[in-house]
Amino acid sequence: MATALVGTLVVLGACAETSPRPETTGSPLGPYRELAYGTAGEQADRTVALQRRYEERVATCMKDAGFEYVPVVTSPDSVVLDEDVPPPGSRAFREQFGYGLASSPWQDVAAEDVPDPNAGYRAALTPGAQAAFDEELYGTPEVDAAGITAQVGGCANAAWDDVYGVLASNPGWDRLLAEMDALQDRALDAQAARDVDRAWSQCMADRGHVGLADPAAAEESVRTLLAGAQVRAEDGLVAADAGSLADVGAAEVTLAVADLDCQEQVDLRGRKDAVLRTLEEEFVEQHRDELEAWALAEQARQE
Repeated sequence: MATALVGTLVVLGACAETSPRPETTGSPLGPYRELAYGTAGEQADRTVALQRRYEERVATCMKDAGFEYVPVVTSPDSVVLDEDVPPPGSRAFREQFGYGLASSPWQDVAAEDVPDPNAGYRAALTPGAQAAFDEELYGTPEVDAAGITAQVGGCANAAWDDVYGVLASNPGWDRLLAEMDALQDRALDAQAARDVDRAWSQCMADRGHVGLADPAAAEESVRTLLAGAQVRAEDGLVAADAGSLADVGAAEVTLAVADLDCQEQVDLRGRKDAVLRTLEEEFVEQHRDELEAWALAEQARQE
């Protein structure tokens, strides 16, 4: 997991002649992306952990300034599937739900609504003490040369820089990550990727689904059908007509299964992954030292 990857990069970074080289079976940028964002299963926990650390930094800072402050930590919103729902994107999922648009198997789990535990404390202060509390917490407003007002100083800003500010400490890393994220767009625009999209499109046309450029266009066509199925009730609310929704759902399943059939027939995923992998390998070779420095700084921030 992320901890193991961090340890691997630390060990490799300690050897001058060795740099962190991802396993050849995975994405060349996989370890770096995992350090930055966490695995899919870790992201929610990491978000809460970082929020907790941020709030604790704020509380310590406010205490040093002579004020009480209770850390506020909430759980993020999430979307879950019932246990009997097949994995999204799988053939079994598509045969039942299509893309999951007309008939959604997901359930929203709202974040816990936590009242501000500091509101009562602040309200009990004198007006002058409230102003001092706010200044210590949020800083003071300053107007820059462009006329933009920003809060400067304060415990919240200091805690943010401490917990989330690794990119601010080196603007070059912000550029590095932007270039890393842009690799996906470059891969999609490569000639080899366009060729496989054309093969997929022809396969879909042979099955009666004409005019679709790529799988994203197939899914978007369902969204268009759903928009057309919406009706406005007398109370002004917009909802989908039940009969039309059922028709869209049936068409969606047919389209999604054909989409998967054609993806498999032309090896769309494998061929596009190969294009992206080549770009990532080149990127790692060009930016290995920067990636390692950023990864180690990211590790230090999360300790």
